[in-house]
Amino acid sequence: MKYRIIRIIAAVTVGLIIMNGCGNTGQDNRIDKSTDGVTEAAESETETDKDTGKKTDRKNKDKKKKDRSEKNPAAEEPETEKQEESDPPEKKREKNWKGHEEVFAEYDGIYRKLNKGKDVSILINGDSIGAGGGSTDGNSWTDLLKNYIESEYQVSCNMTNISLGGNGSYAGYVMESKLDDGVDYDLMIICYGENDDRKNLALEYEAMIRGAERKYPSCNFISILESSQREYTKKIEIIEELAEYYDIPVADTIAAFNDSGREYEELTVDVKHPNDEGYKLYFNEVKKIIDAEVKNDTGVEVIERIPLDPKVSEFDTFSYFPAEKFVRTDGLTWTLFLDKEVRGIIGLYHLFSPSNGEIVIHTDGRESLRRPMVWSYDFSQDFIYQHDKTVRHASNRIDISFPTTEMADGFRGLIFTGG
Repeated sequence: MKYRIIRIIAAVTVGLIIMNGCGNTGQDNRIDKSTDGVTEAAESETETDKDTGKKTDRKNKDKKKKDRSEKNPAAEEPETEKQEESDPPEKKREKNWKGHEEVFAEYDGIYRKLNKGKDVSILINGDSIGAGGGSTDGNSWTDLLKNYIESEYQVSCNMTNISLGGNGSYAGYVMESKLDDGVDYDLMIICYGENDDRKNLALEYEAMIRGAERKYPSCNFISILESSQREYTKKIEIIEELAEYYDIPVADTIAAFNDSGREYEELTVDVKHPNDEGYKLYFNEVKKIIDAEVKNDTGVEVIERIPLDPKVSEFDTFSYFPAEKFVRTDGLTWTLFLDKEVRGIIGLYHLFSPSNGEIVIHTDGRESLRRPMVWSYDFSQDFIYQHDKTVRHASNRIDISFPTTEMADGFRGLIFTGG
């Protein structure tokens, strides 16, 4: 009887707390299905410490950020005067920190798999640092990570690296979306930011996260803060904000380089790409996260989150037409014959080469896009990019014309998103 009374008192107390709005029911931050609106939410007072799994006061984190900014005043300044002048005023992004509905599934993910001694698959999605540019054979951070996981956890680690040097987060979204290898990845490590345009970074980085979440529902994530930024720039703050919202731990290689006791230049080959010693710091930061999450037996909670940027819905639909589906009608033109209408924002996957001129795209015989291509380097580089955000459509055919045979040889594929 005594225990029954205690249970009744506890139930009444919980009920009073909920009625008075003291508890976090989640209702204030969810999608309003009756109005299709979104209620702006206050920031969560606590967050999960990714290394320990314990709750930490957000005020402490804000203080650390303030201290960090005072130590690195350049973080508060515009990255360059030229960029500040050319960038349009930034619209303040809503911080719906708890803006998601409910957990509707839970998977093992990489950390629980490692605890169970199961083989794992890791996808590396990044730029030249993601690809290990600047390291010697076998000494990139991804090489070290694969060897460590297999040695420490006695499992097989299948690692796929889709990184593209010189590219930004839009390329990461395209590369993961078009990947068709039949593997359900357990972990994706994101290594972008250095080459991104700040005004598009938030949108394209978020699209990359959400696209991977849809494609790999049982996948954990880690975001890398690239040492090449050197300071906690606005781009780094954007990545931190997105990582916090999507519950993604970050590997802070900026701090790792600063705390290494060595000069920054000693850890790089060209003041941007790490050398072997620099990549050891990358490996250690990622390793610490993995070991801590394995210890905590962290799974994957599939949560329906409201996008921080509503425009990210433009990336929910994706179509990719590789060059192999086109017919090269002459030395300069590639033609795609369609069996159904396609519409969306056009993206181009192309090998830049030491050759300049205009690329022209016609849809159903009409000129849709004319893009001047200027490449002033003496080497070739794969690039994936969008010329603008205009939605275009075609019902019968698409023609892509290049100014030179060499540039036409570099055509890789055409992308349509949204629409």
